[in-house]
Amino acid sequence: MKKFGVGLCLVVLASLFAAPAGATLIGDEVFVSYTSPGDNKDLGPESVIVEAGDGDLVSFLVFSDNDFIRVNVEESSIIIAFEDFDITSGIFFGGPITVSIVDLDWVGVPGIITGVSFVNNGITSLATNPVSFTNNPTGSDVFVDLSGSDWENGDTLTINLETTHDIPEPTTMALLATGAAGLIAKRRRVV
Repeated sequence: MKKFGVGLCLVVLASLFAAPAGATLIGDEVFVSYTSPGDNKDLGPESVIVEAGDGDLVSFLVFSDNDFIRVNVEESSIIIAFEDFDITSGIFFGGPITVSIVDLDWVGVPGIITGVSFVNNGITSLATNPVSFTNNPTGSDVFVDLSGSDWENGDTLTINLETTHDIPEPTTMALLATGAAGLIAKRRRVV
């Protein structure tokens, strides 16, 4: 009985100090593309393995020799940056412009995107809700509508992914373990 009490205390203490369960995109292979039919541009999809930092940066040459849209997929966010533009005023592209990031799979723990939020740093004329997403059996997809927007060198759009994961939290696991230990102890007493 004394061993059981010590074991139960250890399970409870472990549940109190356990790290919360989490998931990440790091290590996942995603596909990034840029489409602008008005400018006859259909770039990608580029396959990239998500890494911490800028190692997974995808660049699309969209205007001249130096005008890039760079897409960086992070642990739970996507950063779109407009870099190396050689003119100082905003660039306006007519027609639909879409940056797509598809096949987002959560490494370690399955999950789905339940919402997105974004932080706009400098892009003007951006649609009210420029970011949409879908969830499907092969992974989640994020689409960014840049139609009619104006941007300059250094402007960024950061997309934060809100997710849910179908995993039990450490406290739930501790309660299950405690219940199982109690049943085992009860069974030993009855026999």
